[in-house]
Amino acid sequence: MTDGRFTKEEYVEWARRWLGDRPIPGELLRMVAIQAARPLDAGREADPLCEMEITVLGPGSTHPVFDDDANRDIGGSWSEVLSHLFPVVETFNSPSYGDGVYGYWLHPDERAERPPIVAIDSEGTFFAPRGSTLLEALINDSGVDGAAFERLADRFAAVGLPISPRSRAEIPSSAIVMDPEILEKIVDAEHRAAHTTNRALASR
Repeated sequence: MTDGRFTKEEYVEWARRWLGDRPIPGELLRMVAIQAARPLDAGREADPLCEMEITVLGPGSTHPVFDDDANRDIGGSWSEVLSHLFPVVETFNSPSYGDGVYGYWLHPDERAERPPIVAIDSEGTFFAPRGSTLLEALINDSGVDGAAFERLADRFAAVGLPISPRSRAEIPSSAIVMDPEILEKIVDAEHRAAHTTNRALASR
C-alpha cells in the first residue's frame, strides 16, 4: 500500500488502464484530492474518508487485487469477473462485509457514462451494494444511520462530496444490469461445458 500521495495527473494516467477514454467520475477525483491533501500525521477526524477508514487505491498500491499474475493463476470465473472491475478504494469499516475493495463495474452491458458499483468482500466474494454512487455504497455498507448518517453526510458535503439520501433507507438499490454473482455462475457453467466437451473429444 501507499500513503495515497499521488497527484491528480499521476492518478489519471494510472486509471487509463481500466477506463481508457472514459471520463473519471468526479466523486473519485475529489476523493483522490482529499486523501492527497491529508497531513501524514492526521488522525481519524482529519476528513470523512479517514473517519470511515477508506483508502483510495492508486499508483504504487500493492493490494492483491492488482496482482495480475496471481489473479490469472486463480483462473475460472474469478479472474474473468475481476477483469470488468476498476478497483478504486479499500475500506476497513463495513460490519456487514468486513474489509473490502469497492470499484466501478465496467461490464459492456452497463451504462458507460455512469457505471454501477461492485465490491469484493473479505472472503473474495463479488457483490453489488446498494447505492447509485461510490459514496452512497460506502456509507450504506458502513452501517451508520439516523443522526450519525446525517452527520457523516454533512461532513462529506463540506469537503465537496454531497449525497442526496439522508438515511440508509433512502439509498437506492443498485441499477446494475449484469450482476457479478450472476456473471460468475455463467462463466463457471461455460467452463464446465468446455471441460466436458474437451474430455469427450479426447476420449474419441
